Amino acid sequence: MNQQPTPTESEQRIRAAVRVVLSPGVWLVIGLQVVFVTLRTQTILPLDDIGPTGLALAIFGTLLILIYLVSGTFRSFALGNNTVSIYEALSRGKEVFTPFLWLLVQVGLLLLFVLFVLLSLFYSSQSVDGANIEQLVTETVPNVRMIAMVVPFLLVYWFPVVFSTNDFRVFATLRSALRIIWQQLWKSGFLAFLIFFPIVAFWLLPDNSPLIVFLIVNVIGEVMGWIAYVYCVASLASNPSWVTGTTST
Repeated sequence: MNQQPTPTESEQRIRAAVRVVLSPGVWLVIGLQVVFVTLRTQTILPLDDIGPTGLALAIFGTLLILIYLVSGTFRSFALGNNTVSIYEALSRGKEVFTPFLWLLVQVGLLLLFVLFVLLSLFYSSQSVDGANIEQLVTETVPNVRMIAMVVPFLLVYWFPVVFSTNDFRVFATLRSALRIIWQQLWKSGFLAFLIFFPIVAFWLLPDNSPLIVFLIVNVIGEVMGWIAYVYCVASLASNPSWVTGTTST
């Protein structure tokens, strides 16, 4: 039996992009995200008659469906080398939706705890009263933006570990992801471009830009994010020792 040659870095990137673009499951997720954005902005869909409670339920329901489809698509990409159909995204979602949702809840609670601790330390180290709260908020915004830049870069390594191993433990998988980032940081420029370019593009958009412009940038950013995920999943499949940490490359 002839062994398949190891694909080059360029071939891996092209394959990841092709798999994403040709996957109906990905486009269903992106389409639902567009619906989610329009629900929140209330600028396109006729939502005046459903009231605040109905709107909140519609947003929450759309979010749950979105998480279900994302989890199914994540798992489908982790299990195979082909594109992902809508049926695969739906069927795989049944397997991983509940543990993935619980993972997200734990992450949200963890972030809130860390934010609370940081704010408490910041307040205790400075004299803050009503007169300088505005200045405090102004000084905090750049730090929040830095976190907003770091978190997506961490997730693009973390979620491939979670769904490739089907392990939804927060700290065990996060530790593996951080180790991979440390070991592979020197060649992560491609992933950094895919993750940071859409974020910077959003920040550079004027606040009065039409909604369609935001949606286009959002779609492009989502496609780039999915390419990053598929690229990482394929890299983990080719290098399983990255997750276990038995060897370093």
